[in-house]
Amino acid sequence: MITRNLEKTVLIDPFVNGCDELKVLSGYVSATMVNRHLYRTKLKARSMRGVNPPIVSAVYGMAKSSGVTLSDHYGFIRMQSQTYSDRFSCSYLVDPPAVHAKIYVWLQDGRPQIAFTGSANYTQSGFVFQADRMEAIEECDATVALDVFEECLQRSVECSHESVEDEIALRRDERLSTPSGDSVALSFIVERGPGAGQPPQAAGVNWGFRLNHIRRNLDEAYLRVPSYIGRSEFFPETGVHFTVLTDDGIDMICRVAQQNRKAIHTPESNAILGRYIRDRMGITELRRLTTADFDAYGRRDATVTRIDGETYFLDFGVRD
Repeated sequence: MITRNLEKTVLIDPFVNGCDELKVLSGYVSATMVNRHLYRTKLKARSMRGVNPPIVSAVYGMAKSSGVTLSDHYGFIRMQSQTYSDRFSCSYLVDPPAVHAKIYVWLQDGRPQIAFTGSANYTQSGFVFQADRMEAIEECDATVALDVFEECLQRSVECSHESVEDEIALRRDERLSTPSGDSVALSFIVERGPGAGQPPQAAGVNWGFRLNHIRRNLDEAYLRVPSYIGRSEFFPETGVHFTVLTDDGIDMICRVAQQNRKAIHTPESNAILGRYIRDRMGITELRRLTTADFDAYGRRDATVTRIDGETYFLDFGVRD
């Protein structure tokens, strides 16, 4: 029985050892965990050179009986249709009975190689926050596990299917109607030192314009985090993915990045955050943003409120 290093043992090591595809059947699935896993295996594949990251297919076993949050739902759709369209798919189990079981089956060249079952959902609560709870996993027959997955997949509907809203209760987090909790203001403008009074020329909202010879997506951006906030426990530990819900109803998956925890970015693509900011401000041309742009929009910062350790609310609305 495995009770330690579950993420490495179940979700990373089989890929390192030659497997190329993962089938997941889990009672609950979170977009933050999927994003973290796809991101980490992408980085691992780069270090292995010449190896493609694994394909991941997930079935959300309790979707019909428990519903799915809108932030998870839209996160699954975005990853499946855009940022990880070549290696991720997600389906919701809709025909009874609901499934609370957790099965992870790794394949190589289409053949089942190793499988695990146990208590850990395909969520960060199941695999990442091990200090808060103990989960247990053990190996099981990979062929049988694959048969169980395929049977449940046949009773499922793809997350992006047009009938999903008729089959599944999609719910918005009620805490977002009047978000409360600790808050911080993250400024887009340099407040002191060189460049004070303007956004950084090649960082922050202008990250895509950094001065090197590598071609970049000019939409790339990150939120600058002051050192005193980076040193605090306001944001999760580096590597933990969290959902940012905005005041205008957009969902993004983010993580803390860079040395000294000085940045918040969207790991699927840094351009997701940058495009959001530019779209919100009504700026269509690809150029550096200036203080004049933010003043014309009506705001120089964004307020971030912590709902819980995996959910944050970002307010970039213009105040009257």
